[in-house]
Amino acid sequence: MFKKHNVVKILIADEFPSMNKGELAILQGMLQTFKVLNRQTKVTVFSFHPNLDKTRYPEDIYLINIPKNLHLIENVSERKDITVINGLISIVQHFLFYLIYFAFGRISLKLFKGSLWRAYLECDVIITCHDQESVLIGPKTLPFLPLYLTFLTRSLKKLLVIYGNGTNKFKRKIWEMCSIAASDDNNNT
Repeated sequence: MFKKHNVVKILIADEFPSMNKGELAILQGMLQTFKVLNRQTKVTVFSFHPNLDKTRYPEDIYLINIPKNLHLIENVSERKDITVINGLISIVQHFLFYLIYFAFGRISLKLFKGSLWRAYLECDVIITCHDQESVLIGPKTLPFLPLYLTFLTRSLKKLLVIYGNGTNKFKRKIWEMCSIAASDDNNNT
């Protein structure tokens, strides 16, 4: 299942705000679950505030500065219009990365130089959707991240793990159908 190297490279494609003790507890719990692998792990996590997070996270976690890597607009007041724009910026970049990687392989890293893109290519497994984060709508900071992340993960032939998140039943049938399709894709991996 994993490459033959001794270290399992895990990319947690989610943000864990370090000022929130509950979020840190979830991250600690996730780290504990990796011990069942009986192998050394290298864990990389998305961060929107890396300077703050690195002082609060466990020392052995590598942080990816998402605003810097995705060239996002600073959203200090978390205005919805800027959040939507940041979501679109992220979607476009992920899609372009997929197209260029599909056409040129690892040469795409010459154009996509951020640590995010290298982490996608080098990881063994990508984990997403912790703490009631919808597998369709995603986090407030990057709307629809799980949907395009699933597409990218499948395209890169990576293992995708959607952590249990306690999401309520969807109110619209279309969201439920998309969720089931994403779940079926992962079961066939």
